[in-house]
Amino acid sequence: MVNDLLSIIDSCPIGKILQPYFSERALMSSRLFVEVEYLLALSETEGVGCRKFTEEERTLLHALPAITAEDSEIIKAIEIKGYSAAIRNKTVSFPKTDHDVKAIEYFMQLRLTGTSLEDCFNWIHFGLTSEDINHLATSRNMKRFLDEVYITTLNDKIEKTVAPTSVSNAQMQIVQLQDKIKRFKFTGKLMGATGTLAAHRFALPEIDWLAFSKKFVENLGFEANLYVTQIEQKDNYAKLFQSIALINELLPHVDQEANTYLRRANSLFQVFADKLPVSRLQRDLSDSTVQRNFGVAFGYSLLAIKILSGEKYSAVESKPQPFDAISPLAGRYYKDVKELEQFPDMNSAIATVYIPAVAAIISYLDAKANEYALLPMLARTHGQAATPTTVGKEYRVFAERLSRETKELEKIIAIDSILKNAEVAHTIARINTIIKDLAIDFWLYIKDEWIVQKNTGAVGSSTMPHKINPIYFENAEGNVYIANALLHRVASYDATNLRESVGYSLLVAKNVLKGLDKTTINEIKIVAALYNHPEVLAEAYQTELRKPEYGIADPYKLLKDFTQTKKKGKPLTLELLHEFVDNLPINTAGKEKLRLLTPETYLGYATTIAKKDLTQ
Repeated sequence: MVNDLLSIIDSCPIGKILQPYFSERALMSSRLFVEVEYLLALSETEGVGCRKFTEEERTLLHALPAITAEDSEIIKAIEIKGYSAAIRNKTVSFPKTDHDVKAIEYFMQLRLTGTSLEDCFNWIHFGLTSEDINHLATSRNMKRFLDEVYITTLNDKIEKTVAPTSVSNAQMQIVQLQDKIKRFKFTGKLMGATGTLAAHRFALPEIDWLAFSKKFVENLGFEANLYVTQIEQKDNYAKLFQSIALINELLPHVDQEANTYLRRANSLFQVFADKLPVSRLQRDLSDSTVQRNFGVAFGYSLLAIKILSGEKYSAVESKPQPFDAISPLAGRYYKDVKELEQFPDMNSAIATVYIPAVAAIISYLDAKANEYALLPMLARTHGQAATPTTVGKEYRVFAERLSRETKELEKIIAIDSILKNAEVAHTIARINTIIKDLAIDFWLYIKDEWIVQKNTGAVGSSTMPHKINPIYFENAEGNVYIANALLHRVASYDATNLRESVGYSLLVAKNVLKGLDKTTINEIKIVAALYNHPEVLAEAYQTELRKPEYGIADPYKLLKDFTQTKKKGKPLTLELLHEFVDNLPINTAGKEKLRLLTPETYLGYATTIAKKDLTQ
């Protein structure tokens, strides 16, 4: 029997029920379905230039989504290490993509190599971004699950437990919510990289791509959303998840085990509803990481409903294959967390696996803090230029925050206390939040090109070849939302779920370290940004001018009026600041002190802090 998996859903038969809808293989299959339908739609649209397909070719294409276990392995191999094979007397080779949707595109080429469809390879994924495929594929699987499993299971529960003459208000609400879910209309998008269909219109301006997009999405059974960014914002998903969470709240909480599972499910549904409609700028990948847990939330709901209906479950006989697992902890990211399964005691798992993973981050940050202790950089507060710091000092702050919490965690697991479980959960949640803060900061530094990612040849975007996406920082951030939702439940009542929570937290730590390892400092951009913002010296000026020997009545207002007026219409330069100083009614020594200050030297104790040499 399997009872050591971090994923409870994959340890019981509920996992097998969910596999056709929420496993990695199910997602691969649904992506292939959408890619095939898109290729067929192109071939049927006059003026596109993709030729009509024969019936034999259409049959071949329609067969592609029916992937086997071996096919899943091949798709995964294309993504993580590359793949070569001989097919129909031809040898094909695909490089590692580090991109799951690009791997699907290459898999289609592999399966169609040596057929009459080889001349159509460039039409596969034509003009699309990965989210065009992902969102439609995910929505398709979720709709199938609701129609084929969830509604039926809920119906059975209601029929078994509700007598016709004793329908409560809660049961009436459940019936109404169930009807809403039956009639729920998923929205979908097929709008390209930034919601403009720019690549489509540039390549084939004579086609009405907005009409094409609308028709394609509607033919899949969804309502077309033409007002999107790179992502369909998932406001509609939030509405669905809120309805299902409300059903979970209204179900009778008469069984402690079922009650625990319903609460776990709702903690995740709340994360989905709050997080998924939010994305930085056009898109960040943390949403994709979060939505890989849809099956976990639905699994806990389904498990609870079946328990309330009188069904009991024991552990499954064998572990699922990673591509058939529901939880990312047993599937896509199993290799990153499987070492936790060796420990029946979570104190040992935390001490032996989790704390060393966080310590590796601290060690990295410590080394970088020392290496870049002297490199000045522009700080930002509220997104705007602020008092300069050094690159090393920014690394140091995160190193010290993590170090402090890790030491606290070591103390907690070493002693017995009635509050131990809650304190462990809260401390790991704080560590996760610090890492999330770090991940977002580095995401922004990468956006500004102050930090650059090493080019490993991996695919950043399935449509924009120039991109190298900061996926490991985004993955870390996304997993924080899931980990902390579960950890807060562990702290308040759900002590049995510490294993799963620590699994997600280990993913957080390992991913952010992977992200850090792939970055380098862009000193030219950092120095240029600081040079271009001499107005940061205004703070130093107004502070110096407050000293009584200068006799300035209101130095803050003086600098505020000067800097904010000068910045209107033209940049404020160091030369203009020096002119301002020259016109001040102060002594020569005071003017010289102000003129000698530059953004690069206005660093306070930044270098000392970076070097952790606070005795100086």
